[in-house]
Amino acid sequence: MSIIIGLTGEKLSGKGTVSKFLIEKYQAKHYRFSKILDDIIERLYLPKTRENEIAIALGLRDKFGNEILAHVLKKDIENNPSEISIIDGIRYWEEYNILKNLLGFNLIYITAPLEVRYQRALVRSEKADENKLTIEDFTKQESGPTEIIIKDLGKEADYQIVNDQSFEELYKKVEEIISKLK
Repeated sequence: MSIIIGLTGEKLSGKGTVSKFLIEKYQAKHYRFSKILDDIIERLYLPKTRENEIAIALGLRDKFGNEILAHVLKKDIENNPSEISIIDGIRYWEEYNILKNLLGFNLIYITAPLEVRYQRALVRSEKADENKLTIEDFTKQESGPTEIIIKDLGKEADYQIVNDQSFEELYKKVEEIISKLK
């Protein structure tokens, strides 16, 4: 049976780190909502910023429904089965409701304190504007339309990880979950 791990959590909580660990250790297949958005941004020759990702996501969802990106990822997974698949960045109930019906699906909520995540933003600089954020800007983003449902989704999660320690501690928590799913 395939294991499908859906990840939800606030930005910079560690979803990408968990994904990378599972890819390296288990050769998991990785699916990201933001990858779809980044492909569009790149094709349009726009800067890869959080604001551009949000604008494109909201436009797609407005025109085609909140579940549009989940339908794309669900079809990708069905067309390319893997022993372990990771769906990184579930943010809407409609997405969760589509994906939870995949056989072997488990939702993991990854969280970390706001200050920890803010410090990660300053260091990571994955997005063009990330390292320029003030704590006030970062906190304001937490109430944006792509962020507000995440904590409620976390309440539905099969597993929760608080990622506020070392990489080793995070990996240990992930291993405990994987051992239960196998």
